[in-house]
This record gives sequence, C-alpha cells and structure tokens, in this order.
Amino acid sequence: MQSAPAMHKSAARTPPPPLLQALSNPKESAECTAQEAYDYTSGAAVFASGTAFPPTSVNGQDREPAQANNSLVFPGIGLGCIAAGATQVTDGMMLEAARAVAAITSPADLRRDCVLPDASRLREVAVAVAAAVAAAAKAEGVSSSAALACLPELGHSTQRNENCLKSLQHELAAV
Repeated sequence: MQSAPAMHKSAARTPPPPLLQALSNPKESAECTAQEAYDYTSGAAVFASGTAFPPTSVNGQDREPAQANNSLVFPGIGLGCIAAGATQVTDGMMLEAARAVAAITSPADLRRDCVLPDASRLREVAVAVAAAVAAAAKAEGVSSSAALACLPELGHSTQRNENCLKSLQHELAAV
C-alpha cells in the first residue's frame, strides 16, 4: 500500500486536480494537513477538511482550505424537512442540499480554492439548503403538508429570508 504522500503525488500527475479531503477530527487526527496536501501535490490539490486549517500561501497564491463539515448542511436539511412536513428524507433531497451549498459558494471563495462557503455563513447556507430540501420534498411527493408560503422566496433577498425564518420560528413555537 502506498503512503499518503506517494498517493497525493500520484494523484497530482493526473488531471483534473485532485480533491483531497482529510475529514478526521480533531485536527491532530487528520489524515494530512492542508500544507502537506499542497506540498505533496506541488500545489495542485484542492483541499477540504473536517476541521479548520489556517489559510496558506502556495506558489505565491493565497489558498484557504475549505471546512467540509456536516454543519453546513444538517441545519438546513432539518429546517427544510420540518417546513415541508417531510415524511422521509430522500436521495433527491440530499442531492438538492448539496446543490444548494455548491450554488452559494461564491466566486471569491473559489478564487481562494475554498470549495465550500465559509462556516461564518452558516445561517445563509441553512436557509438556501432548507428551501432546496423543502422544494425537493414537495416535488417528490414526500411532503405531508403544504410547504410554508415563504419557501419560494428563500434565497432571493436577506430581508425576505429573515422574514421567512421568523415565520417558521413562530409556526414551530406553536407546535
């Protein structure tokens, strides 16, 4: 079996650039650090980890490792399921959650090779994921109730999102 550095070097020679995910937590248990991934691949790697690694410079370019943590999707998945009254979680709903996270990743994130939105945008991500999940539940026929009237508005403006979340919080408090 090849060592991690040997596998990373091998992957770097094959297009497209390798996506290396060191998902073990805590950071001390990670399969490799961001710097090691960049070093082993001569800077070719796109890196994501289960824990935060600091930004680094690779070949004179600033790189910001993405934190591939489930905290980006699960709040929105739960919120979307509740809002839609989902009777089950389908593969399609999970796919739409992933697509929502990808869609909210900004061009600025991508320029830094950060392939996911920053964790500081969790609320914004949760709203986008919730809207996508609820819409998928409704489309797949696993919504036991009409989705909240505000769900189609999610993702259009910050104020609309805040109003929708307040409406949802009010409805959940009444349960």
